[in-house]
Amino acid sequence: MGNLPFSYSFISCVFLLSIKLSIAADTITPSRFIRDGEKLVSSSQRFELGFFSPGKSKYRYLGIWYKQISDTVVWVANRNSPIFDSNATLTIGSSGNLVILNLKNGTIWSSNMTRKAGSPVAQLLDTGNLVLRDNFSSNSSEGHLWQSFDHPSDTLLPGMKLGWDLKTGLERYQTSWRSADDPSPGNYTHRLDIHVLPKLCTYNGSVKLLCSGPWNGVAFQAAPSYSYLYEPTVVDNEDEIYYRYDSYNSPIIMMLKLNPSGKIQRLIWNERNNGWEVFFSGPDYFCQIFGSCGANSVCSIDKTPNCECLMGFKLESQLNQTRPRSCVRSHLVDCTNRDRFVMIDDIKLPDLEEVLLNESMNLKECEAACLKNCTCRAYANSKVTDTPKESPLGWETRVRVIEEIAQGLLYLHQFSRLRVIHRDLKASNILLDKDMNPKISDFGMAKMFGGDELQSKTKRIVGTYGYMSPEYAQQGLFSIKSDVFSFGVLLLETLSSKRNTDFSNTDSLTLLGRAWDLWKDDRAWELIDPILQNEASYLILNRYINVALLCVQEDAVDRPTMFEVVSMLTNETVNLPHPQQPAFSSIRGLKNTILPANGEAGACSVSCLTLSVMDGR
Repeated sequence: MGNLPFSYSFISCVFLLSIKLSIAADTITPSRFIRDGEKLVSSSQRFELGFFSPGKSKYRYLGIWYKQISDTVVWVANRNSPIFDSNATLTIGSSGNLVILNLKNGTIWSSNMTRKAGSPVAQLLDTGNLVLRDNFSSNSSEGHLWQSFDHPSDTLLPGMKLGWDLKTGLERYQTSWRSADDPSPGNYTHRLDIHVLPKLCTYNGSVKLLCSGPWNGVAFQAAPSYSYLYEPTVVDNEDEIYYRYDSYNSPIIMMLKLNPSGKIQRLIWNERNNGWEVFFSGPDYFCQIFGSCGANSVCSIDKTPNCECLMGFKLESQLNQTRPRSCVRSHLVDCTNRDRFVMIDDIKLPDLEEVLLNESMNLKECEAACLKNCTCRAYANSKVTDTPKESPLGWETRVRVIEEIAQGLLYLHQFSRLRVIHRDLKASNILLDKDMNPKISDFGMAKMFGGDELQSKTKRIVGTYGYMSPEYAQQGLFSIKSDVFSFGVLLLETLSSKRNTDFSNTDSLTLLGRAWDLWKDDRAWELIDPILQNEASYLILNRYINVALLCVQEDAVDRPTMFEVVSMLTNETVNLPHPQQPAFSSIRGLKNTILPANGEAGACSVSCLTLSVMDGR
């Protein structure tokens, strides 16, 4: 008993020592260094720093990677200075800089910081940012003496800036690796072009390969947006102009990567499949390549040839034309005749070389000013704004609502830690905030699947008639394809402004039947709400109706997954299959689903009111 206090003291010392060591695992001080084979790990175990050899290379480099995905390197320090052996160390030198030292070659790499710290500390943050700060200063970004985020490699992580620090002249941009085995800077860069309006562009040397549309205050025009996963931001003030994106859901692993072949790709890690999924890639097709067609022309992926002259222009010559083709005016412009402009929608704005930007004008004032100037060829809104000449659910809003609902379902089905089947997706369960952003609500009937579970069966049918898939209404079978069916119904309702059950007094019986009849007769555009006739893009409309009909097919196996739905909605290069006849599009099909096969109606309603009954998961 007399030795008990000593035992407690010894245990306490060991415990405190272990805490101190674990806290120091993400930091380097002048008295501590990292040797080849040792690692620096961020506090939440998200990122790791150490020496590595890329691909088949025998050279060594200092890099940062996701700890759970060690073959995905997101930053490299000594890109131009490979290490030829395993004797290098990372430490803080006498000048306060981070340095890589080698016994044979001395200093391999340095952070080249000009400011000096009294007590420098390097730390690997949970964002993947390696920072050098004064231990006596705050941990805020303003207190960083140097940070890896200011010197991107080929990867842009959430929170990183792409653009310009106007006070120091620093430009942050991505540079491709030379090859999968060589992280030295390649020929391709991805950077923020700040000429007139900010846009993201990929270059091969000084030649533009790909550009997004200009920033319109919400997103880059014509660039795919996955708003359920991240929020894009462009900051433009007297101190800096930059683009960045921030993850809504921190467990999701994502990155924007410029690969050695010059493609810019947005990648998201799929934990279930243990691999990266490509959500966007470019340039992948002819019309994505910058300058594919010449001036005064437009590039269309679904037409042959891809390039065609704008209205009022013609090919300069029909013979010996090589791309890009040259289009010239088909008639002389006479300002005295007060020529008018032709509205062109569903296109990405061209690169703006000669432009007058006046953010104080509205669109009507801009048109009037342009008409007074014979050299003015076109005008457009520089930012997305709502006017009182617009419906609260106009075409642009409906397109955004549709795509964001699809992306939300994709998250529930594929990127949530547990797969979630909503089971009651319908118009009244989609809430719109003040900015018309949709939120999927009412998860009282939702089911969660774990592991590899893909389908389940119940004797108690819950949901709303008109949105329920046939296999669920008749047999109690539900899966992710049940939500896909409901989304297809919701998509048709959003385009037409009509409920699925509003056609009981017509030959079509349901909205699905009406859409199918029009689709077969190549008159699908007639389905759209009449108030949208003058603003809708018919190419997108036909594509959306095609996707909707694919979603509501009778057999669940024939329906796409939400991953495929999102791809079909946002990627015009995806070829769409021809849909089969939808479920419930005939009288016989509907009568067979008024009651489920087991005779239990559950919490179902055929009126405009719905009843949600809590049912244990």
